[in-house]
Order: sequence, then structure tokens, then C-alpha cells
Amino acid sequence: MEQPLSNTIIITQGTSASAQKRAKDYSIDHVFFADSVPVPKPLLNSGKFIQLPPVYAQTFIHELLKACLDKNANTLLLLSESEIELVLPEKFLFEEYDIEVIC
Repeated sequence: MEQPLSNTIIITQGTSASAQKRAKDYSIDHVFFADSVPVPKPLLNSGKFIQLPPVYAQTFIHELLKACLDKNANTLLLLSESEIELVLPEKFLFEEYDIEVIC
């Protein structure tokens, strides 16, 4: 498989301190933060944050996959148990687009 020109990761629970700390673990080109809690407008305007619907919303997985595709992400780091429980059974949807899901 051909390697992408740049690595991009999306980290969920993006407004949390743990997400900001985990971002420092990745020496890659682009880091984006996604969150299902309301993201302050200045953070959204920075272009580094993505607003997701609540985890219990029927569109959550679709919106998360769409965010990965829109940002050309090849890695998705899930931080919350509820996200992991919801996304892992549907992991193949992300793998079809060569997006690695990490828990």
C-alpha cells in the first residue's frame, strides 16, 4: 500500500486536556480535534477543531467518517469508552478508506 504524503490524525474528545496531551505523542504533520460537546466558536474558527453530533445520535459514525475524509485523515484516535463501543463494531467502514482506528 502506498504511504500518504502527509500523516493526518483526528483525536476525539478534542476539547479535553487528555486529547491535547495525546496530540503531543504524535510527531505527524496534521492534528485535528473532534468533539461531540459544544466546541467554542474561536476553536472552530481555528480550523483545527471539528464539531460532531452527540455520540448517541444516529449520525455520529457518519459524521465522524465524513470528518476523517474531509480532512484526509489516515488515523482516528478514539478517547471515550462510548465512542469506542459505538465505532469498533463499524471499524471496517473506516478501514475501507485506509483510516486506522486506534483506541
